[in-house]
Amino acid sequence: MARFSATAHQAGCRDTLIAACISLMLLAALAPAQSPDSPNSATFEGSVRDSSNRPLVAATVCLQVKDGAQVLTATTDSNGTYRFSSLHEGTYTLRAEMPGYHNAVIGPVALRPGETKKIDLGLEPPKASAPPSSSTTKPEFFDEPQFTVAGVTDTTNFGGHGSDTVLRTTETLAKETAPLGRELRASIDFFEHQQDKTVSGVYISGGSSRSEVIMNALQTELMVECKTWDPTGFLKMDLPPNQVGEIEQVAPQLVVAVGAAIAAL
Repeated sequence: MARFSATAHQAGCRDTLIAACISLMLLAALAPAQSPDSPNSATFEGSVRDSSNRPLVAATVCLQVKDGAQVLTATTDSNGTYRFSSLHEGTYTLRAEMPGYHNAVIGPVALRPGETKKIDLGLEPPKASAPPSSSTTKPEFFDEPQFTVAGVTDTTNFGGHGSDTVLRTTETLAKETAPLGRELRASIDFFEHQQDKTVSGVYISGGSSRSEVIMNALQTELMVECKTWDPTGFLKMDLPPNQVGEIEQVAPQLVVAVGAAIAAL
């Protein structure tokens, strides 16, 4: 009787062991692969640096796929480097940000399966504001006339009578142009990184190119020389001198007209 009980006990243990093995095999089959990078996964890596090419520690880098809602984030290490791995093929945009600096955006950037793409981002500090002019210490009103024409204020005089509309308009125009310049700078950085070439100058056309304020603001943000492009410069015009002069005055605004005329030939 004792012998029969031992045999039954051994059979029960064996059945329990078999059931446990089957359970482990099922769990292993159903569990996802744990390898950090599949053969087709892609990677973004690079560094974040300031205008002096010094690495920025603890900068935030955001990665977003085109038409996607999810945003991945990474923080730069002690060397200013970041890394996004196990990515799918797609088109991405990268953004670097850090308190005390302007954001940097690069994209769209195409990423192929299995590719490791190195993207470096540069952050610029805000432009230092100019010291206050000594003229701001003048009283708001004073007896000495400051008019160039009766009723018209000399806009270079901050403390005189009348309006500083020209000055405020100039400052607003430069302020609104700066974000566009930063976006163009990010595109230039991307081009230079991809093509291993340096952009030494930018040509600008259209009515905006006739504004010295806009041109100076763009040149400050782009950090390269900005020139006005004359689309009529290669044309030989059989016109009276006075008409040629008139065309030269508005030449940067004739890009579309010149292009349409050439296309019609």
